[in-house]
Amino acid sequence: MGAAITVAATKTTTITRTTSATSNLDTTGTNYALSTGLLDIATGGTLTANGSTITLTANGTPLTRNGTFTYGTSTIVYNHATSATITAMTGTGGSNGYYNLQTDGAGTYTLGGNTTINNNLTITQGTLDVDNTNNYSLTITGNYSNSGTFTARAGTVTLDGTNQTISGNSTFYNLTKTTSAEVTLTFESTKTQTITNTATLKGIQGNLLLLRSATNGTQWKIDPQGTRDIEFVDVKDSNNIHATAINCIGKNCTNSGNNTNWTFVAATDSEALSGNRGGGTALLISKILKPGKDLFEKILEEILKLRLRITDTEIVQEPSLLTRAPLALRGNWQLLPAKPIREFVLAPLPKNIRKLTEKFPELKNTFEQIGIVKITDVKKLQPIKLTLPGLTERLGLPSVKIEPGEFALPQGIPIAKLDPKIKENIPTEIVFVKTGDELIDFNIDLSVNQKGELNQKINTISDKLIQLAVKPDKPVKKIKGYVVFKSKKTVLRSEIPLRSLLASLVFAFPSFVQNHNPAEIENLLVLIEFEYTDEDNDGIYTAQIKTPVAEGEYEIITVMDYEDIKLGQKEIRLITVVDPEGYVFEKDKEREIRIPGAIISLHWFNIEKNQYEPWRSKEYQQENPQITDVTGKYSFLVPEGLYYLAVTAPGYLEYQGKPFEVSEGRGVHVNIELKTKYWWLKIINWQTLILIVVILLLFYNFYRDRIFKRRLLEANSRKI
Repeated sequence: MGAAITVAATKTTTITRTTSATSNLDTTGTNYALSTGLLDIATGGTLTANGSTITLTANGTPLTRNGTFTYGTSTIVYNHATSATITAMTGTGGSNGYYNLQTDGAGTYTLGGNTTINNNLTITQGTLDVDNTNNYSLTITGNYSNSGTFTARAGTVTLDGTNQTISGNSTFYNLTKTTSAEVTLTFESTKTQTITNTATLKGIQGNLLLLRSATNGTQWKIDPQGTRDIEFVDVKDSNNIHATAINCIGKNCTNSGNNTNWTFVAATDSEALSGNRGGGTALLISKILKPGKDLFEKILEEILKLRLRITDTEIVQEPSLLTRAPLALRGNWQLLPAKPIREFVLAPLPKNIRKLTEKFPELKNTFEQIGIVKITDVKKLQPIKLTLPGLTERLGLPSVKIEPGEFALPQGIPIAKLDPKIKENIPTEIVFVKTGDELIDFNIDLSVNQKGELNQKINTISDKLIQLAVKPDKPVKKIKGYVVFKSKKTVLRSEIPLRSLLASLVFAFPSFVQNHNPAEIENLLVLIEFEYTDEDNDGIYTAQIKTPVAEGEYEIITVMDYEDIKLGQKEIRLITVVDPEGYVFEKDKEREIRIPGAIISLHWFNIEKNQYEPWRSKEYQQENPQITDVTGKYSFLVPEGLYYLAVTAPGYLEYQGKPFEVSEGRGVHVNIELKTKYWWLKIINWQTLILIVVILLLFYNFYRDRIFKRRLLEANSRKI
């Protein structure tokens, strides 16, 4: 065929057997449209559809198959204004079912049998009905899209492909998606999928079924009203709008964040720590068991045991005067050889620290200026606060959004909008953190822990979305992340004993990227598990998580699983200090009473106009002003600049705070005390009032006495 075949809607296209041979309609190409009212593939007839579109416009049963049908990559479109029956398209020759099936008219289309769609089902308009009597099933290998109406009755929809997508709002009776490989079922964000009977969503051990939103960070909705057969799933950005939470306890589910009304753990103290309100995964797991102690550690252990035995033994001996110095003090031999000690003292910085300075030239210059050039100099970092620049600053990009005739706040740049050449300059094996839809960069603080190791640390506010980005140096199979609880209170840096520092440098070689073994994480309280993705295949993996509600010190552990088996797995650890949200309160003696309904406004200093003005929160996906609830809480995550806070609340004096400076990626969360307009009434009670009346009466009595005495004296003087 070299052109489309068009048959009037009132006519029938029949493919049948002639007296000598079989009639064969072969489109022999793609994109040929066959428009007909009725299509009859009679016994002995053959229709080879290839990639054509066949539109059927008649009512009743517009497509009849008794012959051979080979669907290829074709699309069958049912288009009628009243009603039509969709043929199941099963037969002995060619293909069974459809490749693409589409309804494109305002009518009602009823299944004529159990129907298989080997690619996509699209309900453009009208109603697709599974049949009131037979409740036929639908099996779909590709995507499901509904812009019309789907009448499920008591039928079953089975998603039988690999990575599939559900679009539009739909109500299913039974919805089934099971897999033995790791695949993704994507839901259109903000749309609702209602399952009135059984929702079956299942992967297997080691290969989870990933449930994701089509828009990262925006929730998709599910309303499972009946049985929930859900296990071995990895859930992200899901909002269960049914009154009963989806129970994933013991079902091998993974919480990848931003989930509502899913229960991943039992209601224990760990849930309060995670603060995910039913969406947290606080599992006490042994993912990483410490390896066996090495020879050096065993020797130290034995020495300590020996020392304890000697110390515990009471030895009494007569005092004596030594006539010769002990052998160890004669200088004839040394406990440690001098040459290796000199080599150690003069050794350069550990390799991994040197690699870090190569990725951040500013850090290298700082090290040189403060004299950190060899391994024993690392102790000098203990009292010093160092900061790694955020991603935008590290790449040398302008952090100020320029608008004609107007000065704007500093802004970071989303990774997706970076030029490919600029992406090449992103340092590898460093976790960069952003927030505010990637418009605010977090600077990373460097500190030295008690083992003499350099740690990365950020500060953020509880219950806020943050975006993580990492660029592996070699191809990876996947990158997983964990949020681990460390402590309720922030651990302050302290003096480092020299022996601890030397031991850690000799035997640990501190680094940001360490070798990782899945059997290596100690018994840790893992609150969140998530996976990084590289959707645009630019080599930069990103993830979005919500910080825990409970303040404290946490650790974000990023594990890179390399394709090269020899490289194994490596991990990056980032300490995350979660600060509490600020709150508005009034003081009642020793108590603090939170104030609901307070309006908190944040103002920033516009350098160009030389004046303060309301902070433009919409540019950073936040609200300004904010209105407090019964907890009185509020918080802002803002870029660097000068700010002040103003608060108003009914019945309270207006508050205007002093200006303060914010460094990049820091939160605004100070606690604000308001005074009531009639605060003096609070210090007057009935006892105070009686005391005041008594004092006034005493004064009055004293005054009357004086007047009486004066009149008495005057009367006496007149008599004389």
